[in-house]
Amino acid sequence: MPQPPHPEDKAWLEAVIPVTSARQGRELTRRLRRAGALAVWQCPEMVRSLWPDTPRSRAGLQGLGLPRPPELHPYRARQARAIWQEARPQEVAPGLRLAPAWMGIPADRRTLVIDALTAFGSGEHPSTFLNLALLAEPGPGYQPRGWLADVGTGTGILALALALIHRRPVLALDPEPASRRAFLRNRRLNPAAAPRVHFVQATHAVLGGPFSLIAANLPAPIMARAAGRLARSLAPGGRLVASGFRREQAPELLQVFGDLGLGRLGGLERLGWSALVLGR
Repeated sequence: MPQPPHPEDKAWLEAVIPVTSARQGRELTRRLRRAGALAVWQCPEMVRSLWPDTPRSRAGLQGLGLPRPPELHPYRARQARAIWQEARPQEVAPGLRLAPAWMGIPADRRTLVIDALTAFGSGEHPSTFLNLALLAEPGPGYQPRGWLADVGTGTGILALALALIHRRPVLALDPEPASRRAFLRNRRLNPAAAPRVHFVQATHAVLGGPFSLIAANLPAPIMARAAGRLARSLAPGGRLVASGFRREQAPELLQVFGDLGLGRLGGLERLGWSALVLGR
């Protein structure tokens, strides 16, 4: 039975606005914040924002010059963020859900909780989302063995996901001090995955192997420089899930990896970004 409204409940408004690219989402996020949104969350295919439900807020949303009107969801609560603290993490792949730390949702054996801090992303970027989806199923019936690796780990999201999904030890590499701080925070937030993930503050140059599954979410120029080391570190029959580059950059990277003996085994695209599964 629905609970009766509390006398202290206030009127709030959630605005959901679809976007067609990550760049458009970032620009819209900045505009919404400047317009006075109480909170903004950028998702891969939409931007959600919270407002007091007032005529001024509604007029402000209509005055943003959006391609189409936002989808508005009025609700009542004592705090505006109450609607976002409901347990509704994002389903990334079968058996894997993703939740930003501010939702207050506890991590478990199928839910990854990420606090971005100052490192890159909490999973909302399309390249991270694509890599997560492919790591969950890097090939029909493929079961990685031994050690796995995440090169350019950032917040640790891919390394922790590897440990959570495949229950294998994972090496997480990143040269940035900010990444180390974010990783340590996220390892504490995800106790089911934490014991299997080992962070090393270093570049791809230290990667050894062999690894049966490697995640690499790197910009195209860095991916091209790291390609030789990634290829040499892959176990026979192993899989490399590569992302972090635009769709138009994928053919050049496929050529780079092809010259190293790795071919395309699968892939996904989203909002102009690509991810590839590579192997021999």
